[in-house]
Amino acid sequence: MTDRLPEIGENERALAVRAEDAASHLPVVLKSQVEFETAGETLRQLQTLGKTIEEKRVELTGPINEGLRRINDFFRGPAERVKTAISQVKGLMLGYTREQEAIRQAEEARLRRIEEEKARKERARLEEKARAEAEKAEKLRREAEAKAEAERKRLQAEADALKSRRDAASRVARAELEARAKAVEADTAKADAADAKSAGLARQAEVTTAVDVRVESTVKPVAGVAQKLVWKFRVVDFKSLPDDFKVVNEVLLGGVARSEKAEAKVPGVEFYAESVLAARGA
Repeated sequence: MTDRLPEIGENERALAVRAEDAASHLPVVLKSQVEFETAGETLRQLQTLGKTIEEKRVELTGPINEGLRRINDFFRGPAERVKTAISQVKGLMLGYTREQEAIRQAEEARLRRIEEEKARKERARLEEKARAEAEKAEKLRREAEAKAEAERKRLQAEADALKSRRDAASRVARAELEARAKAVEADTAKADAADAKSAGLARQAEVTTAVDVRVESTVKPVAGVAQKLVWKFRVVDFKSLPDDFKVVNEVLLGGVARSEKAEAKVPGVEFYAESVLAARGA
C-alpha cells in the first residue's frame, strides 16, 4: 500500500467542474424538436464524461484498493479463528447453562409434585372432616327436632291440664316447663354450631392449594459476559399467517416480468413496461 493518498490534480478538478456544468444549459422542460435533439447530444456527451470520470476514479483508487485487499487478507484468518473460538466458548457456556436449568426445573417439578400431593391429602382430610361434621350436625338437628316436638306435645298437654289451676303449684310447674323449653332450644343451637363448623371446614378445603415452589439457578454470572434470551421464529403454517406477515417476493416477480414480458400472468399482480433511454458515448 502507498505511504500517502494520491493527489487530486487540476485534470481531476476540471472533470468535476465539467460534470457539474454538463446539463446546466438545458431548459427545465423540452418544448421543441431542436431542444429534444440538443438533449440527446448532451446525453451522449454525459455518457462519455461519465466513462472518463470512472476511469480516472479507478486509476486513483486502484493502489488504495490493493492495499486494502492485502490488509483484509492478512487479518481474515486470525479474525475467523477468534470468531470460531468465541462460538466454541459460548457453546460451552450455553450448554452448561442449559444443563443446570434442566436440573433446576427437574428439582422444581419434584418439589411441586410433593407440595401438590400434600395439598391433595389436606383437601381430602378437610373434606372428609367436613362431611363428618355435616352428618353429625344433621343427626343432632333431627334428634333435637324430634325431642323438641315430643317435649312440646308433652308440655302442651301439661299446660292444658294446668291452665285451670291458678295456684302457686301451677306457677312453679309453668316455670319448670319454660326451663325445659330453653334446654331444647340449646340443643338446637348446638346443631346449628356444628353446621357452621362443617361449612367452615368445607370452605377451608376449597381454598387449600399447593405451595408455590421456586428453585434458584446455580449458574453464577461471569464478569464481562452477559447471557440473554433471544426470541426467534419459525413458520409452521404459512396459510394461517395474517396478510401483514406475507411479504411479496419482488425478485421472483421481477424475473417473471423480464422473461415472460407481456405474457406474464400472476394472480393479484399487474405487469407493465416503462421506457428507459440508452445512449452511446460521443
